[in-house]
Amino acid sequence: MIGWNIRSLDGGLKNPELILNRIKKRVSPGGIVLLHDTGPHSVLVLEQFLQFLQQNNYLVVSIEELLNLKAYEN
Repeated sequence: MIGWNIRSLDGGLKNPELILNRIKKRVSPGGIVLLHDTGPHSVLVLEQFLQFLQQNNYLVVSIEELLNLKAYEN
């Protein structure tokens, strides 16, 4: 199980601008953001957030790479 340290609240909030501002304020190197894939507003937020990260020279990596784990290893 992997936890997160940045909760977007996109399960309750539907305003993409509020959600995006919330996670942008909390992002830091090594951060894990919780976003859901249950609504179109979350997809929009993800797209904008990835652009923000790129513009601010963040490197987006998989959980496996971030935590130096091998997923599904026996």
